[in-house]
Amino acid sequence: MIQSLRKKLTLLFLGLFLLIYVLGGAAALGVFYHGLSLALDEELRDLSSEILPAIQLSTGKPSLKKWADAAEHEHLTSPAGIQLFDQKGRLLEKYGLSGDGLKKGELKVQGDNHTISVKSNFEELHEDGKHLGYLQVQIPTNSRDTAAQQFGLTMLLMLPILAVAVSFAGYFFSGLAIKPVEKSIKVLKTFVADAGHEFITPVTVVEASLQTLEEQLKEHNIGLDVLSMISRASQRMKDLASDLIFLAKLDNPDAQLPEELISLDEVVDPAIEDVSELARGKSIALSCSSVPELPIYGHRHSLQVMLTNLLTNAIKYTETGGSVKLDAGQENNRIVISVEDSGIGIPADRLDSIFERFYRVDESRSRAQGGSGLGLAIVKAILERHKSEIEVQSTPGKGSKFIVRIPIAQVSVAISKH
Repeated sequence: MIQSLRKKLTLLFLGLFLLIYVLGGAAALGVFYHGLSLALDEELRDLSSEILPAIQLSTGKPSLKKWADAAEHEHLTSPAGIQLFDQKGRLLEKYGLSGDGLKKGELKVQGDNHTISVKSNFEELHEDGKHLGYLQVQIPTNSRDTAAQQFGLTMLLMLPILAVAVSFAGYFFSGLAIKPVEKSIKVLKTFVADAGHEFITPVTVVEASLQTLEEQLKEHNIGLDVLSMISRASQRMKDLASDLIFLAKLDNPDAQLPEELISLDEVVDPAIEDVSELARGKSIALSCSSVPELPIYGHRHSLQVMLTNLLTNAIKYTETGGSVKLDAGQENNRIVISVEDSGIGIPADRLDSIFERFYRVDESRSRAQGGSGLGLAIVKAILERHKSEIEVQSTPGKGSKFIVRIPIAQVSVAISKH
């Protein structure tokens, strides 16, 4: 359980990191891209400011021919696009990139051999208050786009490295975080085991005293009703102590539970026999389908207890005259055992709690029938020791179905272990 909790904390830590990294990275990329776009706008304005003084307006139409001749003479080249338009938006002159009419913003223009993404801006040209045309300048956005792509790619390449580092860090710090929890659980498990053992001795003394007292009262013809009540209470305490001891043993990973290769029917048959009398006492139809001889490698007694507890639980929560059915079969590489009853069912909001210790769906019914609330907790602990799973399907008023999935033993491996 501690390792499971530690893994969950690590995964939660990693998940939060990935969420923050992705959201933070997206925000950083957006800010970076916006900053580069603002730099392009500034570059456009600077380019316009440099070119405006070179425009000739004396002819009544804007012209850059002298500027272009000087630039060509000095072998000056510019990656930008420069176009002059008349007051009606008709192209007069163009230099560099080929424009596509008067446009602002980002657009595609035709370069020498391919289409280029550019950012475009234009300004009106005036002389003596008269509108003569437009100056349009365009600069490629490839430097901005490349920088943004490299930024995103760097973050993407860093992600697996950081994820691994954060996973190790999360696993380390989760170990530190759960140490107090681990210590508390260890103390609690020790208490449960010790309490179970401490219960056994006085209960045994009570039972022995009851037998002596019963014989003496019979000799004097005195009623034994009170003794019967004490005997039932004593038996409940004894069962509770036994369950606590067994549960503490299951919780202890160092506890020795000898495993062996057994057949499925060797688990089912004793369990059916154990609960048959209980079922007859409530006139419950207890049925079992044909049990295939499938191999299990595990602790024989624990598996029998697991199935007995499921059947006992089903019978206790089924009204007189109802039915309890056990089915067993194979699903891929797993043994599937289902215990289905026609009992009171379990509300959907309580399904996650039924395997908790001392939890009872129906408190009054459990008390009346002597339930300790540990039966399903023991079932869960046994299945976890056997790397198995349990699923619950239930409808209030119609019944419940517990489905257990146990790995089929690889016979050759199991025999070698045995």
